[in-house]
Amino acid sequence: MCNTLFRPLGVVSQALAKIADGNGDLTQRIPLSNRDEVGQLAANFNKFVDSLHQLIAHVRHQAKDIGNEASQGLRRTQTYCARIRSSATGNCDGCNGCH
Repeated sequence: MCNTLFRPLGVVSQALAKIADGNGDLTQRIPLSNRDEVGQLAANFNKFVDSLHQLIAHVRHQAKDIGNEASQGLRRTQTYCARIRSSATGNCDGCNGCH
C-alpha cells in the first residue's frame, strides 16, 4: 500500500532531480499520469518551468539587443572621434602648439 501511495511522489522527485541535475535544462517536463495531488504538483511545476523558460528566453533576447545597440554606439563614437581628429589636424596648417 505504501508503494501505491508514494510511487507517484518518487516519479515526481526523480523528474525534478533530472531537471535540477541536467544543467538547468528547462525543456524537461514532469510526465503527467494522475489527476490527484501529485499530478497537480507535476502540472504546476511544469507551468512554473515553462514560465521560467520563457522569461529567460526574453532576457536573453533583450541582452542580445542591448549588446547590438552598444556595439553600434561604439562604432558611431569611433567614427565621430576619427572625424574630430581629422578635422583638428586638418585645420592646423603648421600653427604653433599643434600636435
